[in-house]
Amino acid sequence: MELTGGRFKFIVATHTDKDHVHNHILINAIDRNSDKKLIWNYALERNLRMISDRISKMAGAKIIEKRYSYRDYKKYKESSHKFELKQRLYFLLQQSKSFDDLLEKAKQLYVQIDFSQKHSRFFMTDRMMIKPIRGRQLIKRDLYDEEFFRIHFAKQEIESRLEFLLNRVNSLEELITKAKELNLTIDLKQKM
Repeated sequence: MELTGGRFKFIVATHTDKDHVHNHILINAIDRNSDKKLIWNYALERNLRMISDRISKMAGAKIIEKRYSYRDYKKYKESSHKFELKQRLYFLLQQSKSFDDLLEKAKQLYVQIDFSQKHSRFFMTDRMMIKPIRGRQLIKRDLYDEEFFRIHFAKQEIESRLEFLLNRVNSLEELITKAKELNLTIDLKQKM
């Protein structure tokens, strides 16, 4: 009642069947009177935690301490294998000229890359890793698979050829003829 002001229905279920006594609090998010939704934010969560801690203290129950500060979490994250592997792969993408060059430099950075199975797998030989990390676990928007790396270096090659050409031509016609010499096809889009 203290948190919701009597506007939202709630249930407090106390579990005593485990080694530790704990509560589950279920709040109906729809206001009884106006049918407006409860807006859950950090301040409301903090207030609920403070009320719960106060009630637990009065009942003699143990209060759970906050697990990690942001600084501790950041330190933990930066020491994780995924974070380190992402850093190494990003460095390899920036420093490599081709797919084969990436594989060669990966060995020098103690990164084993395996594309032979269904999922691409990465393993750092200089760290105490138990099992390899799959490419899809490293980044959500791009799968770090063989196709991703090959497309990346193909785009990089095309961009470098175009940059080379653009510095040496003065007209569009000259650009198209020079591009053909370098096995590039330029399709011009028509304005509507």
